[in-house]
Amino acid sequence: MAFLEKFPVFKEMPFFIAGESYGGKMAAAFGAALQDLIHDGKIQCKLTGVALGDSLISFQDTTLSYAPYLFSLSLLDEKDFVRVQKLGKEVVKATDEGDYHKAMDLTDQLNDLIGHVTDNVDVYYVLRHNQADFNMIHSMSPWYTKLSNNQIFAQYLMRSQSDPLVKLMNGPIRKKLGIIPDNVTWGGQSEMVAETQRNDIPSSVLSDVGKLIKGGVKVVVYEGQLDMICGTLGAESWIAKLNWDGLSQFLNSSRKPLYAPSKLAKKETGAFLKSYKNFELYYILNAGHMVPIDAPEMALEMLRMILM
Repeated sequence: MAFLEKFPVFKEMPFFIAGESYGGKMAAAFGAALQDLIHDGKIQCKLTGVALGDSLISFQDTTLSYAPYLFSLSLLDEKDFVRVQKLGKEVVKATDEGDYHKAMDLTDQLNDLIGHVTDNVDVYYVLRHNQADFNMIHSMSPWYTKLSNNQIFAQYLMRSQSDPLVKLMNGPIRKKLGIIPDNVTWGGQSEMVAETQRNDIPSSVLSDVGKLIKGGVKVVVYEGQLDMICGTLGAESWIAKLNWDGLSQFLNSSRKPLYAPSKLAKKETGAFLKSYKNFELYYILNAGHMVPIDAPEMALEMLRMILM
């Protein structure tokens, strides 16, 4: 609110909120809260759209998608499918009962089991196994080991920590702003934040997504084909539960193929798009949890389409 008062020009500019993974969950929650403030006349802002990338919208639906997804890729046999699905249902039961601490402890066990029976598949990009980053994570902090047994955050965490954005934010941007305390540094991941938010992970924001759509906000969901941790199968499940009068029309609509500009001539499919009115679902091929990293050209083309 203070920002908008200081820079009133932004009150009339289209405003988009975007987030990925747990950040996508926060984007939905922030969007719904902002929608209420705008409706009540407490904030003047043109909330135009919310983009949710491989986002943790419904913990239960996401968790129950793991076994079927891995089984379909031959990463589980029938015996291990039963084991993973059984433990997944225990996670969901604890979540449904509101025992989020127990749900997260069971999730740790589920991640351990998946790692054991899949030869440490990279749950963020399932074509990789036994990434060298696992050992690096293990040496960084015992908290990460407790959380994931050297799997969760492995591949993409190390990428974000070595990203040149760290130098930009802690260098020129810090100097330009001139207000950041010396003991505060920008980072792509925060152990303190993740540990504090851990028991919030199982909570659902499904109602917030439905609320945004019904309120006329453009809601975009995009999913990387090779992501397990917040993958397409789980998204399909929670989307089917949205409280929105256009849901049946969306579910019955046909997908259309999309092509990155450099692949258009050869008709090399880069994604599919399913949409109805102000709700869109992008299926991004050959990409894992971090779509812009794995399919940058297709991600940029998707962004162009969203902002058209």
